[in-house]
Amino acid sequence: MTLPELRQAYADATHDADAAHHLLTTLQALPQPLSAEQQAYLAATLALQARFVGNPLQKLQFANQSKKAFAEAVALDPQNPEVRLLRFAVQRAIPPFLNMSGDMEEDAHAIAQNLHKMDLNNINPTFTRPLLNFVLESGLCTKEEQATLEKARPA
Repeated sequence: MTLPELRQAYADATHDADAAHHLLTTLQALPQPLSAEQQAYLAATLALQARFVGNPLQKLQFANQSKKAFAEAVALDPQNPEVRLLRFAVQRAIPPFLNMSGDMEEDAHAIAQNLHKMDLNNINPTFTRPLLNFVLESGLCTKEEQATLEKARPA
């Protein structure tokens, strides 16, 4: 699965439990080791599973698996802005009482500092725009970082 295909599959999975389950199965079947991006999409897809299950214990299990998988993705490539964008977006959506959103400030800075590494012209803006908006609206970036994100954000 190419990175553009993975992005599209993830975008589809955010609104569809069956698509999320299919993507999780696909990612888990990929040859190991996964790239940092594949690991991050696995982590994000695990977080989606928590959204689609009703059992609170299962939700927590998926959230914990997602947190661990994101830590592995960041360890593989700490400067990768796509990995950081995905983790930021997931942590932003996690209820604060779970205390699993502790990387957002670090991620916001890493995203702004490394966004130039992403070829945003070749990524569907409907994918990147909301992710960059999450970071901009967080209030966690310096004025310089905000300017960098504003400049890079698709119209």
